[in-house]
Amino acid sequence: MSKLWINEELWIASDTHFGHARILDKEPSRITTMHQEGEEGDVFEWMLRRWNRSITPEEPLLHLGDVAGKEGRAYLGRLHGEKHLLLGNHDLKNLPMLQEAGFWIHAGIELYIPQEEEILEALKRRFSSKRLKEERYLHAIVADLGMERILFSHLPVFDINPFDHRYESSKRVLEALYEEAHCTLNIHGHTHSYDTPNSFCLNASWEKSEMRPMRLRELLFRFRNKSI
Repeated sequence: MSKLWINEELWIASDTHFGHARILDKEPSRITTMHQEGEEGDVFEWMLRRWNRSITPEEPLLHLGDVAGKEGRAYLGRLHGEKHLLLGNHDLKNLPMLQEAGFWIHAGIELYIPQEEEILEALKRRFSSKRLKEERYLHAIVADLGMERILFSHLPVFDINPFDHRYESSKRVLEALYEEAHCTLNIHGHTHSYDTPNSFCLNASWEKSEMRPMRLRELLFRFRNKSI
């Protein structure tokens, strides 16, 4: 796997759902924005153009999950960037397609911090090694950047959503990881145009990031200036 370096120039995207027609009903702002820009036709082709105008073919990008539906194959191979994917709930059934399209897959818990071993041991004491391995939706990266210790995840932490019951078990472990690692910020996707009420959560979903990849420094600027 290509090494993922967490720095302010890293590109971030989430919840693009290329080829997933139902997302256009749930999030009509994609079509509205395309029309406001004077464009017509395939919304996913328009999204692809916006992506490729932002990022060069060589630059690293971390996608926080839900890249595409099964009909998205035609778009994925044309996306610019050295693409790293932290798995989202919709990605699990499309892994072969995503790997063929050049995505480096990040699954489970990855800690890029000095306390990696002690934090993992603490989680094993609370939940058992078996549970940590078997949690289907437990995918996270923790890294330090400047004054922040960031938990990158698809699912947001400490958000109560009545439609997310099937993720609750994984979310409990994810929230424990946030606490054990003493994180200060959760950059997540999953919620699309809905923001959680937590001030320490930053929504990087496509609808909340100007419908383009954003550099991590842009997201951190939003967080620090409370302009999300």
